[in-house]
Amino acid sequence: MIDVSIIIVNYNVKQFLLQALDSVYKSQGVEFEVFVVDNNSTDHSMESVKELFPRVQCIENKKNFGFGRANNQALSRVKGKYVLFLNPDTIIEENTLITCFRAMESCENRGALGVRMVDGQGKFLPESKRGLPTLWSSLCKFAGLYKIAPTSSWLNDYYAGHLLEHENNKVDVLTGAFFFGKTELIQKIGGFDEDFFMYGEDIDLSYRVQLEGKDVFYLGGTTVIHYKGESTKKRSFNYALSFFDAMGIFAEKHTFRQWPRIIKSFIRKIFQGMALLFYMIKITKRIIPALAELLLIYGSFFSVSTLYARYIKPDIDRFPNEFLLEFLPAYSMVYFLSLLFSGSYARHHSLRSFIAGSGIALLTITFIYALLPETLRFSRGSIIAGWGVASLLGLAIRSSVEVRRRRQNKNRSQKALFVGNPSTFRSFQETSVYGKSAIQVNLSDILGIEDLAQIHEASKIVLCAESIPSRTMIESIGFVGGRIPCYIYRKGSDSLVGNYHRNRSRKELEEPIELNLNLIRYRAYKRLTDILISSFILLLGLTIIPLLAHHRRKKLAWALAVIWGKKTWVGYHKPHSIGLPAVKEAWMTCLLIGGKAEEGATEEQIVTSNLLYAKNYHPLDDLRAILRKYSPDTT
Repeated sequence: MIDVSIIIVNYNVKQFLLQALDSVYKSQGVEFEVFVVDNNSTDHSMESVKELFPRVQCIENKKNFGFGRANNQALSRVKGKYVLFLNPDTIIEENTLITCFRAMESCENRGALGVRMVDGQGKFLPESKRGLPTLWSSLCKFAGLYKIAPTSSWLNDYYAGHLLEHENNKVDVLTGAFFFGKTELIQKIGGFDEDFFMYGEDIDLSYRVQLEGKDVFYLGGTTVIHYKGESTKKRSFNYALSFFDAMGIFAEKHTFRQWPRIIKSFIRKIFQGMALLFYMIKITKRIIPALAELLLIYGSFFSVSTLYARYIKPDIDRFPNEFLLEFLPAYSMVYFLSLLFSGSYARHHSLRSFIAGSGIALLTITFIYALLPETLRFSRGSIIAGWGVASLLGLAIRSSVEVRRRRQNKNRSQKALFVGNPSTFRSFQETSVYGKSAIQVNLSDILGIEDLAQIHEASKIVLCAESIPSRTMIESIGFVGGRIPCYIYRKGSDSLVGNYHRNRSRKELEEPIELNLNLIRYRAYKRLTDILISSFILLLGLTIIPLLAHHRRKKLAWALAVIWGKKTWVGYHKPHSIGLPAVKEAWMTCLLIGGKAEEGATEEQIVTSNLLYAKNYHPLDDLRAILRKYSPDTT
């Protein structure tokens, strides 16, 4: 008889998933089966699962159905007495399953339980145990008020702060990252509510378990690592909207279920409005530096124009207010938008993006100036000089930041302390970029790894999954406590698993993929790029229509369709994965960005190019593709 059925929903987190399955198959004391439901991943996750874990029962969806619906697909097939909903970015101890099994068996009234969770650096995750999300507790959570008094049941009821992390207690809500319940009960209540797509379904399921008269329980005696790779997404509006809308759905469904529909709809709108409010608050810190630079740009134009009129052109004495208070702010905004459009305010911006944005600003301002009537062309010299001062100041500020960053990276040791057996260490040396400078230590030294890392001046600790029991790894990461980043290595892999995100390289860490084309601002960039390209083509083409060949007249029609929003200039190469963000029918494909031919491309080249285009999209990618396609010819 099967004791536990484990369900894991995967979406583009291959290395996390493989590590989670490694830890699951180390489990002792229970009979279990494993289901992996894949929501149309594009990272070849399922191929690896089938090859390395042939016992896993795989369900492969052709689209992303969301967390709840995907779990329910496997729930209808399970045979275990208990079911465990487990996130792919987790690592469980060898005794986790048997501990949970015994805890459920010991009390007939328990309907579900969760365990103590820590992140990849051993820090306790408060969502391991939670209270029901009232309007007040949700506000305290999202506004960060719970941090003022983390053990208060008033300010921190959302995370049940009054309950100790290492003690067993009844709770109201468990996290969907580790939800262990009675299969018969979970199937009876219908599993996860599919109205919730990304957040809130675990709250709803916990509440419905209690409506059946069963307890929801928290076990503080066993620990699970949950990497929480979605942390970077929590800055986005999509996260804020999904979080508060989930709270609104819960309130509409349970708290105010007997109230009139119009009031329930109004309450849900309040939650959605709170999402916008808190998102605006969160991005204020990112907006302030950009606004400061906008003032710096205007200050440069204004100061230079004032000095220019006084000392270079004394016959002018002073420019009219129309020029100083209307035209200069407009030129400053053009400069600012050019920097924004070029990616100068992106998280991982470079000096090159600033130089490109500055150059675009100069060309645009010059073009606008040339179109103005003679009476409004006040002073080309002062404008160019103002642009030059603003560019030098911006370049100086960014250069100083870049120099400091490079200095810090240069001083930071790249040495890794590898804890594992010699045979696996040799594999690590061959596959990892840190392999050559790594130092191998014995398993007997694992409790002193922090001291050894300091002695050897290592900047990271790598734990070998094959050599070390999962429980020992989790305890060791807890001992280090995030003071030195810890990663886990699987033999034969070129990636490390961890959530210490700073200064990561693509091969060293894999985390849930955040696709740029899923973000509102990048889709806006793409739309603006399409409009600018189409406008240029129309402006050039309409003056010489009689001279155009048939295929070039077709291009003008395409430009009109792009402006209308029906087409785009650069998109995926067909056939492309359904799991990628939708892009309109394209004139040319993203294969051109990497310099590859559109004809005769291999399946691997198509999959890789499409994924990288969606993941790393930047407006310059579209321009680069167009230039490469038409470099021998002109429009």
